[in-house]
Amino acid sequence: MGSMAGRGSWLAGAGILAGVLVTGCITVGPDYVPPRTSLPERYAEEAPPAEGAGVPARPPSLEEWWTVFDDPGLDRVVREARERNHDLRIAVARVREARAMLRAAIGERQPAAAAKASASREDSGDGPAENSFSLGADVTWEIDLFGKIRRSVEAAEASLQVTEADRQGVLLAVTAEAARLYLAGWTADRQLRRAREAIAIQRDALELNRARRRHGLVSDLEVAQSERVLASSLATLPKLRAHIARNRHALAVLLGETPSEFRLEFPDRPVPVPDLDPDAGVPADLLRRRPDVIAAERELAARTAEVGVALADLYPSLSLRGFIGASSAQVGDLLDADSFSWKVEAPLRWRIFEGGQIRARVEGERARVEQALATWEKTVLVAIREVEDALVTWRESRNRAKAMAHAEKIAARTLHLSRVLYRDGLSDYLATLDAEQASFRAVIDSAGARGDAAAALVDLYRALGGGWLAPADGEENEQ
Repeated sequence: MGSMAGRGSWLAGAGILAGVLVTGCITVGPDYVPPRTSLPERYAEEAPPAEGAGVPARPPSLEEWWTVFDDPGLDRVVREARERNHDLRIAVARVREARAMLRAAIGERQPAAAAKASASREDSGDGPAENSFSLGADVTWEIDLFGKIRRSVEAAEASLQVTEADRQGVLLAVTAEAARLYLAGWTADRQLRRAREAIAIQRDALELNRARRRHGLVSDLEVAQSERVLASSLATLPKLRAHIARNRHALAVLLGETPSEFRLEFPDRPVPVPDLDPDAGVPADLLRRRPDVIAAERELAARTAEVGVALADLYPSLSLRGFIGASSAQVGDLLDADSFSWKVEAPLRWRIFEGGQIRARVEGERARVEQALATWEKTVLVAIREVEDALVTWRESRNRAKAMAHAEKIAARTLHLSRVLYRDGLSDYLATLDAEQASFRAVIDSAGARGDAAAALVDLYRALGGGWLAPADGEENEQ
């Protein structure tokens, strides 16, 4: 305890001591070094430009890749999904949580002060009762001698970056899923429209055969065969309608709406299959474009910092504690100089009998670093594999869509010729029935192939890490 006169010298001495301690602090534990890995210079499935080919169409930026389909409905669905999706809202809240934890970790660096006041009255029985009043403040400051707080801040910063990368990954996934569901619904809707057109023609053919049977021009067998073909075609409609409904329901939930309130109309035209190849870049680009790769690398940084946090417990910890205040029997005397008092102490704590437990925790943290490194390496390999798969799937799906479009034209021409030959009596009706069935299947398969190609392009953009770089910090979703 001391008087008011000694308070200034105490503060000056404490300041000097703190300055010496801070400048003499060290940071234990490994310093983080970003991992390295050997990557190929190009993708194996990336098709080289053909000789003599013209300048290819310029693809849109990866940030807004869905605009390649040039459909306002798709643009609206993607925009609303990125604004209203519940998974994205959860991810944004997790980012805010991580930011709060980082601020709390940074706050450990600063002194903490707590004001306190008390009033009491005591009667010992030997004399009159006595009053006691006090007013003051406690100050504590943990000196970060061996960098435990600094490593904790490093870990919290890296953990924040993990949650930010996770949010970006959710944004990428939501964007791709919205596009996929929309295109799948559009594909089924297109198949349904084309099926109904073909069925209308089959109905007309059946009515014509019934009329000819009444005049004895065709047999009952030929009419029954026409009915069989029509019934088989009609059987495809419920499956297509259910497919459209399921995609609409899933899209509604993705956009944060109930299926009963969600309405969606698809364009009455074929699903677009852009004749372009996205700029895949080189495999090394995935290290900065893929949110899952970024998150795995930041997790490794966080785990490395936690080793230092655990290791610091092997060393002594020092804190400064102080009190300054006043106490008096009268409230009015609290501000008198003689009522002031102060106290300062610097307790040193060393957990010397917990070495086994602390070293075990350190070893556990080192093992977590090894896990995080292996996870990062695996994530990089999986990312490259997904791009390779997506490249070949996109290329071959586009080739299949072109082949199916050609097959549809041939099937339509075959059906036309078979009907002409049957009308002229140069062919039996069985050939016409086969041609009708083949044409119907070709119509459905061609529309499906275009949808598969469009979905393959979505998967390629997703594998490349497109659709999350703007906005970078999720400001739109936090507002």
